[in-house]
Amino acid sequence: MNIIGKTVSMTLRLTLLTCFCVLSVNPCFADRIKSFDSQLKLNHDGTINVVETLRMDFGNSKRHGIFRFIPTTYERGAGMYSIGVNFKDIKDENGTPYQFTTANHGREILVKIGSPDVTVSGVKTYKLSYDVKRAINYFNNKPEFYWNVTGNESKFPIDNVSAKVILPDGVASKDAKVESFVGNYGSRKHAAFAHGANEITYKAKGLLGGEGLTVVVGLPEGSIPQPSQLAQVRDTMIDWYQAILIPVGWSLLLFLYWLFQGKDKATYAVGVEFTPPKDLSPAEVGTLIDEKCDMPDVLSTLIDLAARGYLKIRQLPYKGILMMSTKDYEFKKLIPPIDAIPLKLHETFFMDALFGYVSDTVYLSSLQGKFQPHIEQIKTSIWSQLLNSGYFTRHPDADRTWFLNISGLLLFGALVAPVMLRNEGTAIGMGLGIAAVITFLTAGAMPSRTERGAKVLSECLSFKRFVKKAEKERIRVLASEDPTLFGRLLPYAMVLGCADQWAEQFKDLLTAPPDWYEPLESRHGIGFDSMWYIDDLGQGMSTIQNGFNQAPLVSHYSSSNDSHGDGWGGGGGSAGGGFSGFDGGSSGGGFGGGGVDSW
Repeated sequence: MNIIGKTVSMTLRLTLLTCFCVLSVNPCFADRIKSFDSQLKLNHDGTINVVETLRMDFGNSKRHGIFRFIPTTYERGAGMYSIGVNFKDIKDENGTPYQFTTANHGREILVKIGSPDVTVSGVKTYKLSYDVKRAINYFNNKPEFYWNVTGNESKFPIDNVSAKVILPDGVASKDAKVESFVGNYGSRKHAAFAHGANEITYKAKGLLGGEGLTVVVGLPEGSIPQPSQLAQVRDTMIDWYQAILIPVGWSLLLFLYWLFQGKDKATYAVGVEFTPPKDLSPAEVGTLIDEKCDMPDVLSTLIDLAARGYLKIRQLPYKGILMMSTKDYEFKKLIPPIDAIPLKLHETFFMDALFGYVSDTVYLSSLQGKFQPHIEQIKTSIWSQLLNSGYFTRHPDADRTWFLNISGLLLFGALVAPVMLRNEGTAIGMGLGIAAVITFLTAGAMPSRTERGAKVLSECLSFKRFVKKAEKERIRVLASEDPTLFGRLLPYAMVLGCADQWAEQFKDLLTAPPDWYEPLESRHGIGFDSMWYIDDLGQGMSTIQNGFNQAPLVSHYSSSNDSHGDGWGGGGGSAGGGFSGFDGGSSGGGFGGGGVDSW
């Protein structure tokens, strides 16, 4: 048994020794980089000429070639920063060109070297030449070159690595500030370096997979001038292109929508019209003009109905505090003249809201909270009449609501993008935010009038022009032909925003006010003043509007039981590209980086 035990023990030891030897020798037969030599020439214009010479040992493996990948986009501050990498040629040790292709993958440029029809093994040399732009940082106007020579993403060990940094013409190496880091990402271990006349050489050896060399060179001020302001603006626009491209593209889409769906179906020249459109009430005119039915449009119905003989407005003194005014208003229903224009639907709703079904006289103070519930019905009927009569292609409120909702979604995306995508989402979020603002501001332009609506709009604007530009003598002739002209067209002038000009035209032409509005103050002996009348009426309309808008009083009850309260590939593309290598620098920081792989 003892002999058997010794035999088993020896066999086990031999097996373990064999495995150890295989594992120890195996790296000799695996892909590895025998040497990685980089020459980096810094130019006065800020560009860098890079020549990398890699001696790749494929051992007995059959390979087609290698990949070299270098990050071109880095996180900086809250956004991203891009450098330019342009591969010129790749040759072997004899100067024979290799077949290669380049492609952008996420934040990196990937170079595929070799032919799919040719396999290689043993030691092969790859000499890569490429130029780099925007890889110089500036601190207090002093240029700094912070470059990850080998990258920290290679799985292959590197026997020897060197980097020679050739300084710009006229800069001596003794005037440069030098630093280096070697090892895994974040390592603060230093590599050896030596000064030449105008160059600095860094060396390291025995790097394992994932380890790399990073160099830092600080240069005197002015040795590499900063780019011009124009160039910096251009480069910033490139870095933040999403913040520009998204709103520009979105604006183009909005314009195309407006051109085909939001633009009025016709346009007409604005001339001079002595009267507003005959088929539309003042409330409808006000709604057609700005594509909104608001309270002044509704209130114009009161003045229009009074001017047409359906009611009378009388001003009374008031000592209460409910309306925050010293005046109350009496509304008295009248029997309209035989030739009065029949009521439209919204006017019928207005009369019902004002007087109910039994009362002929009401007071503004008694209407507190009683008129307001009817306002929406009046507005809806105004819209229905305009839509049914073919003045709009769609309900303008629906258009505005749709685009305001889109604006909200874009704003939500603007807030979420930086959270979900971090630095890469900052420019996207900014672009979406700008697009949201543009959508919000242009929502009002999207409603579309029909050809009929555009024609009537032109008539409304022509009447407004007449009010503002008409000669006094022309107004005198019209007033003599129609003594009710001032009061009859006043509500139209009000919704068109030219009531003051309308009153100015009638100054000294009228001797008595319209009989449908009776102010509290008497001007006997002074004579009628249309300007004073309009001013007093305007103040009255403000008080009446506030009274009509008063919401119904609601009683609230509570009990003792009530509760109260109610991309693929980032490697190497870290923020190091924007920090000084002399202040918190480490292996893997700076520009450059990436690594090498085989295929």
